Amino acid sequence: MKIKTQLIVGVGLLFTLILLLSIVGIYNINWLKKYSDNTLSNNFNSLQYCKDMLTSIDSDLAAFEKPLRLQEKNITEPGEEKLTMIIQLLYSQLLKTPSDSVKRLLHARLYDVMDLNTQAILLKNEQTKKIADRAVLWVSITSTLCFMLAFILFVNLPSQISDPIKKLTGSIQQIASNNYTERVHLSASGEFSQLANSFNDMAAKLEGYNKSNLAKILSEKKRIETIVQNIQDPVIGLDENLNIIFVNDAVQHIIGIPQNLLIQHTLMEIASQNDLVKKISGEIANEGTKTNLPKTIKIISDGKEQFYEIDISSVNLNTDHLADQSVGYLILLKNVTSHKELDAAKTNFIAMVSHEFKTPISSIKMSLQLLENQQTGTLNSEQKSLIQDIHDESDRLLKFTKELLNMSQIQSGKIKLNISRVDIKEMIDYSINVLKSQAVNRNILFSTEYVDPLPFVNCDQDKTTWVLGNLISNAIQYSPDHTEIEIRAERKDSQLLVKIKDHGPGIPQEYLSRIFEPYFRVPDTHQEGTGLGLSICKEFMEAQGGSISITSSESRGTMFSLRFEIGEHL
Repeated sequence: MKIKTQLIVGVGLLFTLILLLSIVGIYNINWLKKYSDNTLSNNFNSLQYCKDMLTSIDSDLAAFEKPLRLQEKNITEPGEEKLTMIIQLLYSQLLKTPSDSVKRLLHARLYDVMDLNTQAILLKNEQTKKIADRAVLWVSITSTLCFMLAFILFVNLPSQISDPIKKLTGSIQQIASNNYTERVHLSASGEFSQLANSFNDMAAKLEGYNKSNLAKILSEKKRIETIVQNIQDPVIGLDENLNIIFVNDAVQHIIGIPQNLLIQHTLMEIASQNDLVKKISGEIANEGTKTNLPKTIKIISDGKEQFYEIDISSVNLNTDHLADQSVGYLILLKNVTSHKELDAAKTNFIAMVSHEFKTPISSIKMSLQLLENQQTGTLNSEQKSLIQDIHDESDRLLKFTKELLNMSQIQSGKIKLNISRVDIKEMIDYSINVLKSQAVNRNILFSTEYVDPLPFVNCDQDKTTWVLGNLISNAIQYSPDHTEIEIRAERKDSQLLVKIKDHGPGIPQEYLSRIFEPYFRVPDTHQEGTGLGLSICKEFMEAQGGSISITSSESRGTMFSLRFEIGEHL
C-alpha cells in the first residue's frame, strides 16, 4: 500500500472516530437538555403561578385572574386539571361572596397544586439523573472504542512508515562514510520500494564513479568546501555573473535563507528579499568601491544585535596567455560585535565617570565662592592666589568633563538636536563677547566681516554656539600675542559659510587628516586639552546637516570653515 493511501486511511479513520464521538456526545447532551427544559420548566411555571395567586388572595384579588389563566394553559400533571377547575370555581365564588372559609379552601387547593408540581419535579429530577447516567455510559463506551482504535493506529501506522526510513537512513550514512557497496533491501511495496531501487542504482553509480580519477578532484573540491564551511565568519562566493556559487553555514544563519535557496541564484534575486544582500550587491555594482558602504553594519541575529564589517575582494584569474581576468568575487563578513560591545562599555564608563565628576567639581566651586566671601574671613594675597589657581583648575576640569560627556553622547547615539532658524551673526558676536577677556589679556584683536545679506540657518543654537566658542577659544590659545583673529560669514549658493582664521604656528600637513579624530593631539603641542574638542565639533556639525573643514600650513596659521544649511524653508 502506498504511503499516501496509508495516511489517508489512518487519518480518515481517526477523523471518523472523532466525528462519531462528537455525534454521540452532542446527541445525548441535546436530548438531556431538551428533556430538562420541556419537563421542568412547566412545573416551575405552575409553582410561580400558584405563588402569585396566593399573594393576590390577601392583597389584590383583581390580580388573581392573570396567573389563573396562565395556570389553565400550563396543566402538565395528572390531577392538576381537576384541581385547577376547583380553584376556578372557588375564585368565582369568592368574587360573589367573599368569606374566610372560601379563602381557606382556595389556599388549600393552591397548595395541593404546588405539592403536585413539587413531587413531579422531584420525580423528573430522578429520571433526568438516569438519562444523564445513560448518556455518560454511551459516551464512555464510544470514547473507549475510539481510544482503542486510535491506539492501534498510533502503534502500527508510524512503524510502517518509519522502519523503511530508518533502514534507508542507515544506508545513506554508510554511503556518506564512503562505503559505496551498501545496498537497501525492503520488502515493502509502493514508494519505499521505488526509493530503495533508486538508491541502489545511485550507490552502484557512485561506486564506479569513486574509482575514477574524477573522484580525486571532487575530494579536493569537498576539502575546500569543508574549509569554507568551518570558517566562523560568513563567506559568500560569486562567479563573474554574480551567481552565488558557495556560502557557508554562517551566511545562512545571519541572512535567514537556506543554502539551497541561495546557491545558483544571482545576487540581485536574493537582494530583493534581504536588505543585507542588497547592500552587498550595491557595493559590487559600484565596481567594488567601498566608499558607499558603512564600515560596520548591524544585523539582528538570535534576538541580539550583531555587527559585521564587509570585505569584498575581486577574484582574478592569472594565466600565461591572458591578462588578469575577473572570475568572481569573495565576500567576507567579519564579526566585530565584541569590539563594538567593548567600545560601548568604554563609552558608558566614560559617561558615568564624567557625570560623577560634575558633582564634586560643583562642590569645589561652591566652596571657593564661600571662601571668597568676606563674611567667612579675610584672605591674604597668598591665599587668594591659591584660590585663583583652584578656580582655574576646576574650570579646566569641568571643561574636560563636559567634553567627555558630549563625546559619550555622540558615540552612544543619544545626541539630541533642537533644530531652528537662527541668526548666525548673533551667535558669533555672543561667542566673541564670552571669550573677549582671554583675547584682551594677550592683546589679540577680532576682525569680523559679515557679507550682507546673511540668511538664517538651520541648526541647534546651543550646540552651534559651543562649536563657535570652541573654535574661537582654540584660535586664541594658538595665536601669538598682538595678532588678529579673522571671522567671516557669507552666503555660498544654498549654504552659509563661516570662516575662523588665526595666525598661529599652523598644523603640519601629515596631521591634517587626523585632526578630527577623538583624543588626537598634534605632537609637540604644549597647550592643554583632551583632544576631544574638534571631534565633537565635527559630530555636532554633521548631526545637524552641516560640515566642518580645515586648511592649514606651518607658520601661516589655521582656518576652520563651517557650512550651514540655510533656514529659509524650515
